[in-house]
Amino acid sequence: MKLDKALFALVLALCALVGALMLVPDAPDHHGVTHLDFPSMLQGGPGEERHARVLWFGWAFGALQIVFFPSLMAFGAQKKQGLRGLGKPLLFGLAAHMAIWTLCVLTYRVYLNEPTHTLVLGLPATTAIMLYGMWFTPTIYTFLFVLGFKRWYLTDQDLADFDHLMESKRR
Repeated sequence: MKLDKALFALVLALCALVGALMLVPDAPDHHGVTHLDFPSMLQGGPGEERHARVLWFGWAFGALQIVFFPSLMAFGAQKKQGLRGLGKPLLFGLAAHMAIWTLCVLTYRVYLNEPTHTLVLGLPATTAIMLYGMWFTPTIYTFLFVLGFKRWYLTDQDLADFDHLMESKRR
């Protein structure tokens, strides 16, 4: 499958997932119940009941987005030499990002069922993973783009061709 068709399929899958999520019935007390001590405030019920129906939809939506990032980078790369030198780092970034995202969802699922919550560096485990782990994975894509821009995206030959085109238009 060509990359442009794969990107379109990813967008359709994201749309279908959002559409399917809209058809999932609300959990009881999904929008909150009146707080006993502070009647002007709403509080949620048990987290497992509220999130059990939609947790894996959320994981799937995040996973599709994570696949979308490196796919767009590959789509924008020069196709003359294929993804030589870019493919493996993109796959590494994809695998790292997906692993951290999956770990976040799994620890959140555990968090919903725990009567007492485990703290990691002063934060609930899922929040700690998001703050200390998740931020790093998209920077892999940024470094690849910055360090390989002239090699994979806009080569010296591309600039020379552009200058030649502009010069011919000026005449």
